[in-house]
Amino acid sequence: MEAYDRFPDAPLPLVEVTEDSSLRANPDTLKLLSTIEERLCVVALCGRYRSGKSSLLNWIRDPSNRGGFAVGHGVSRCTKGIWVWGRPTPVTLKDGTSAALLLLDTEGLGGLGVDGSYDATISVLYP
Repeated sequence: MEAYDRFPDAPLPLVEVTEDSSLRANPDTLKLLSTIEERLCVVALCGRYRSGKSSLLNWIRDPSNRGGFAVGHGVSRCTKGIWVWGRPTPVTLKDGTSAALLLLDTEGLGGLGVDGSYDATISVLYP
């Protein structure tokens, strides 16, 4: 859909982790998302770290698996905070109306170097 050509075809930080481990919404990403006029259809994944959330979202976005959200190969968390795929995907809903599909990827739960309260905060932010 041409309406989404101005959106970057790349992940954008939606909720960022600050140096003191607090979370803040990224104002530039919020401003861009606020320009979407269609209904939103949001797919958000939350789960244990290193469990394939980013890989599944990449497959949903592009089954031929050409790029996408960052995927790590070690035991460290690859995603920090909550990210949204920058370019919405136009979809048609069962009732025939159009919507904008947004994919949200989150930092995994139970990872190294964070406590349960941090994980709880990330989980509560999910739509």
